Amino acid sequence: MLNTQTSLMVMDCQVDFLDSDGRYPVAIHQVEPLLIATNQLIAAAQSNGAMVIYIGNEYNPRDLANLFRNKAAIKGSSGAQIDPRLSYINSYYFSKSKTSAFTNSKLAPFLLKYNIKHLVLTGVYATACVRHTVVDALKHGYQVSIVSDAVADKSDQRRNAALRALESKGAHVLTSTQVLVDY
Repeated sequence: MLNTQTSLMVMDCQVDFLDSDGRYPVAIHQVEPLLIATNQLIAAAQSNGAMVIYIGNEYNPRDLANLFRNKAAIKGSSGAQIDPRLSYINSYYFSKSKTSAFTNSKLAPFLLKYNIKHLVLTGVYATACVRHTVVDALKHGYQVSIVSDAVADKSDQRRNAALRALESKGAHVLTSTQVLVDY
């Protein structure tokens, strides 16, 4: 599954979301499994020629929605940095200030340039950025897989409901073990 036409897309694995002291953390018990699975997938992608792309929120400090996000992931802040526990192997980073990674106008042409057909998603939040990115990717015609043990949200219930909803829209929901066995 991880090959040269596949991109592992690591969504919003930033300090403010993964650190227990972050401004808008996911459920703390979901963080370690997410990091372990994502780092294993990054290593497998690297050894199999699959592209790893990092996506990060960089919100404008003047955005009123920051009040609902507890001012998390403000552009230039330490909380907007990729979590240091995550393997960071290249410079393929796309920032965004809205929920879908496809709101960055450089992402779609980049994927097209490298003939990417399949996106494998990990990251946060299952009910927000992961969900919107998956929906947009499906609209763009990509095959989409979501790694269930490498996705987090505020609770297991929210994460699981989001995964079920995305599966009903056409995304494949797999565990990291299933993805790793297929490569």
